[in-house]
Amino acid sequence: MYHEIALQLYDGRLHLAPLKDPQRVLDIGTGTGIWAIDMADTYPSAEVIGIDLRHAACSLALSAVYSLVFCTQSHSARMGPSQL
Repeated sequence: MYHEIALQLYDGRLHLAPLKDPQRVLDIGTGTGIWAIDMADTYPSAEVIGIDLRHAACSLALSAVYSLVFCTQSHSARMGPSQL
């Protein structure tokens, strides 16, 4: 819901940074990963990494290189598109 509110506030833009062709995008505190997935869709040549403290239940199809990294005190796990 917050993602949709932010899109409305920013006239549909995912970011305010002057990006032209980013190669790497980092989303810290990715939560559900929706922003990172939208960035991967918008910039298909970019490697998009979403980092969060807990596993997010994300079942959306991914169209670009995308990873979710979940960090806990005892371990970290890295998931790619085929593991979501």
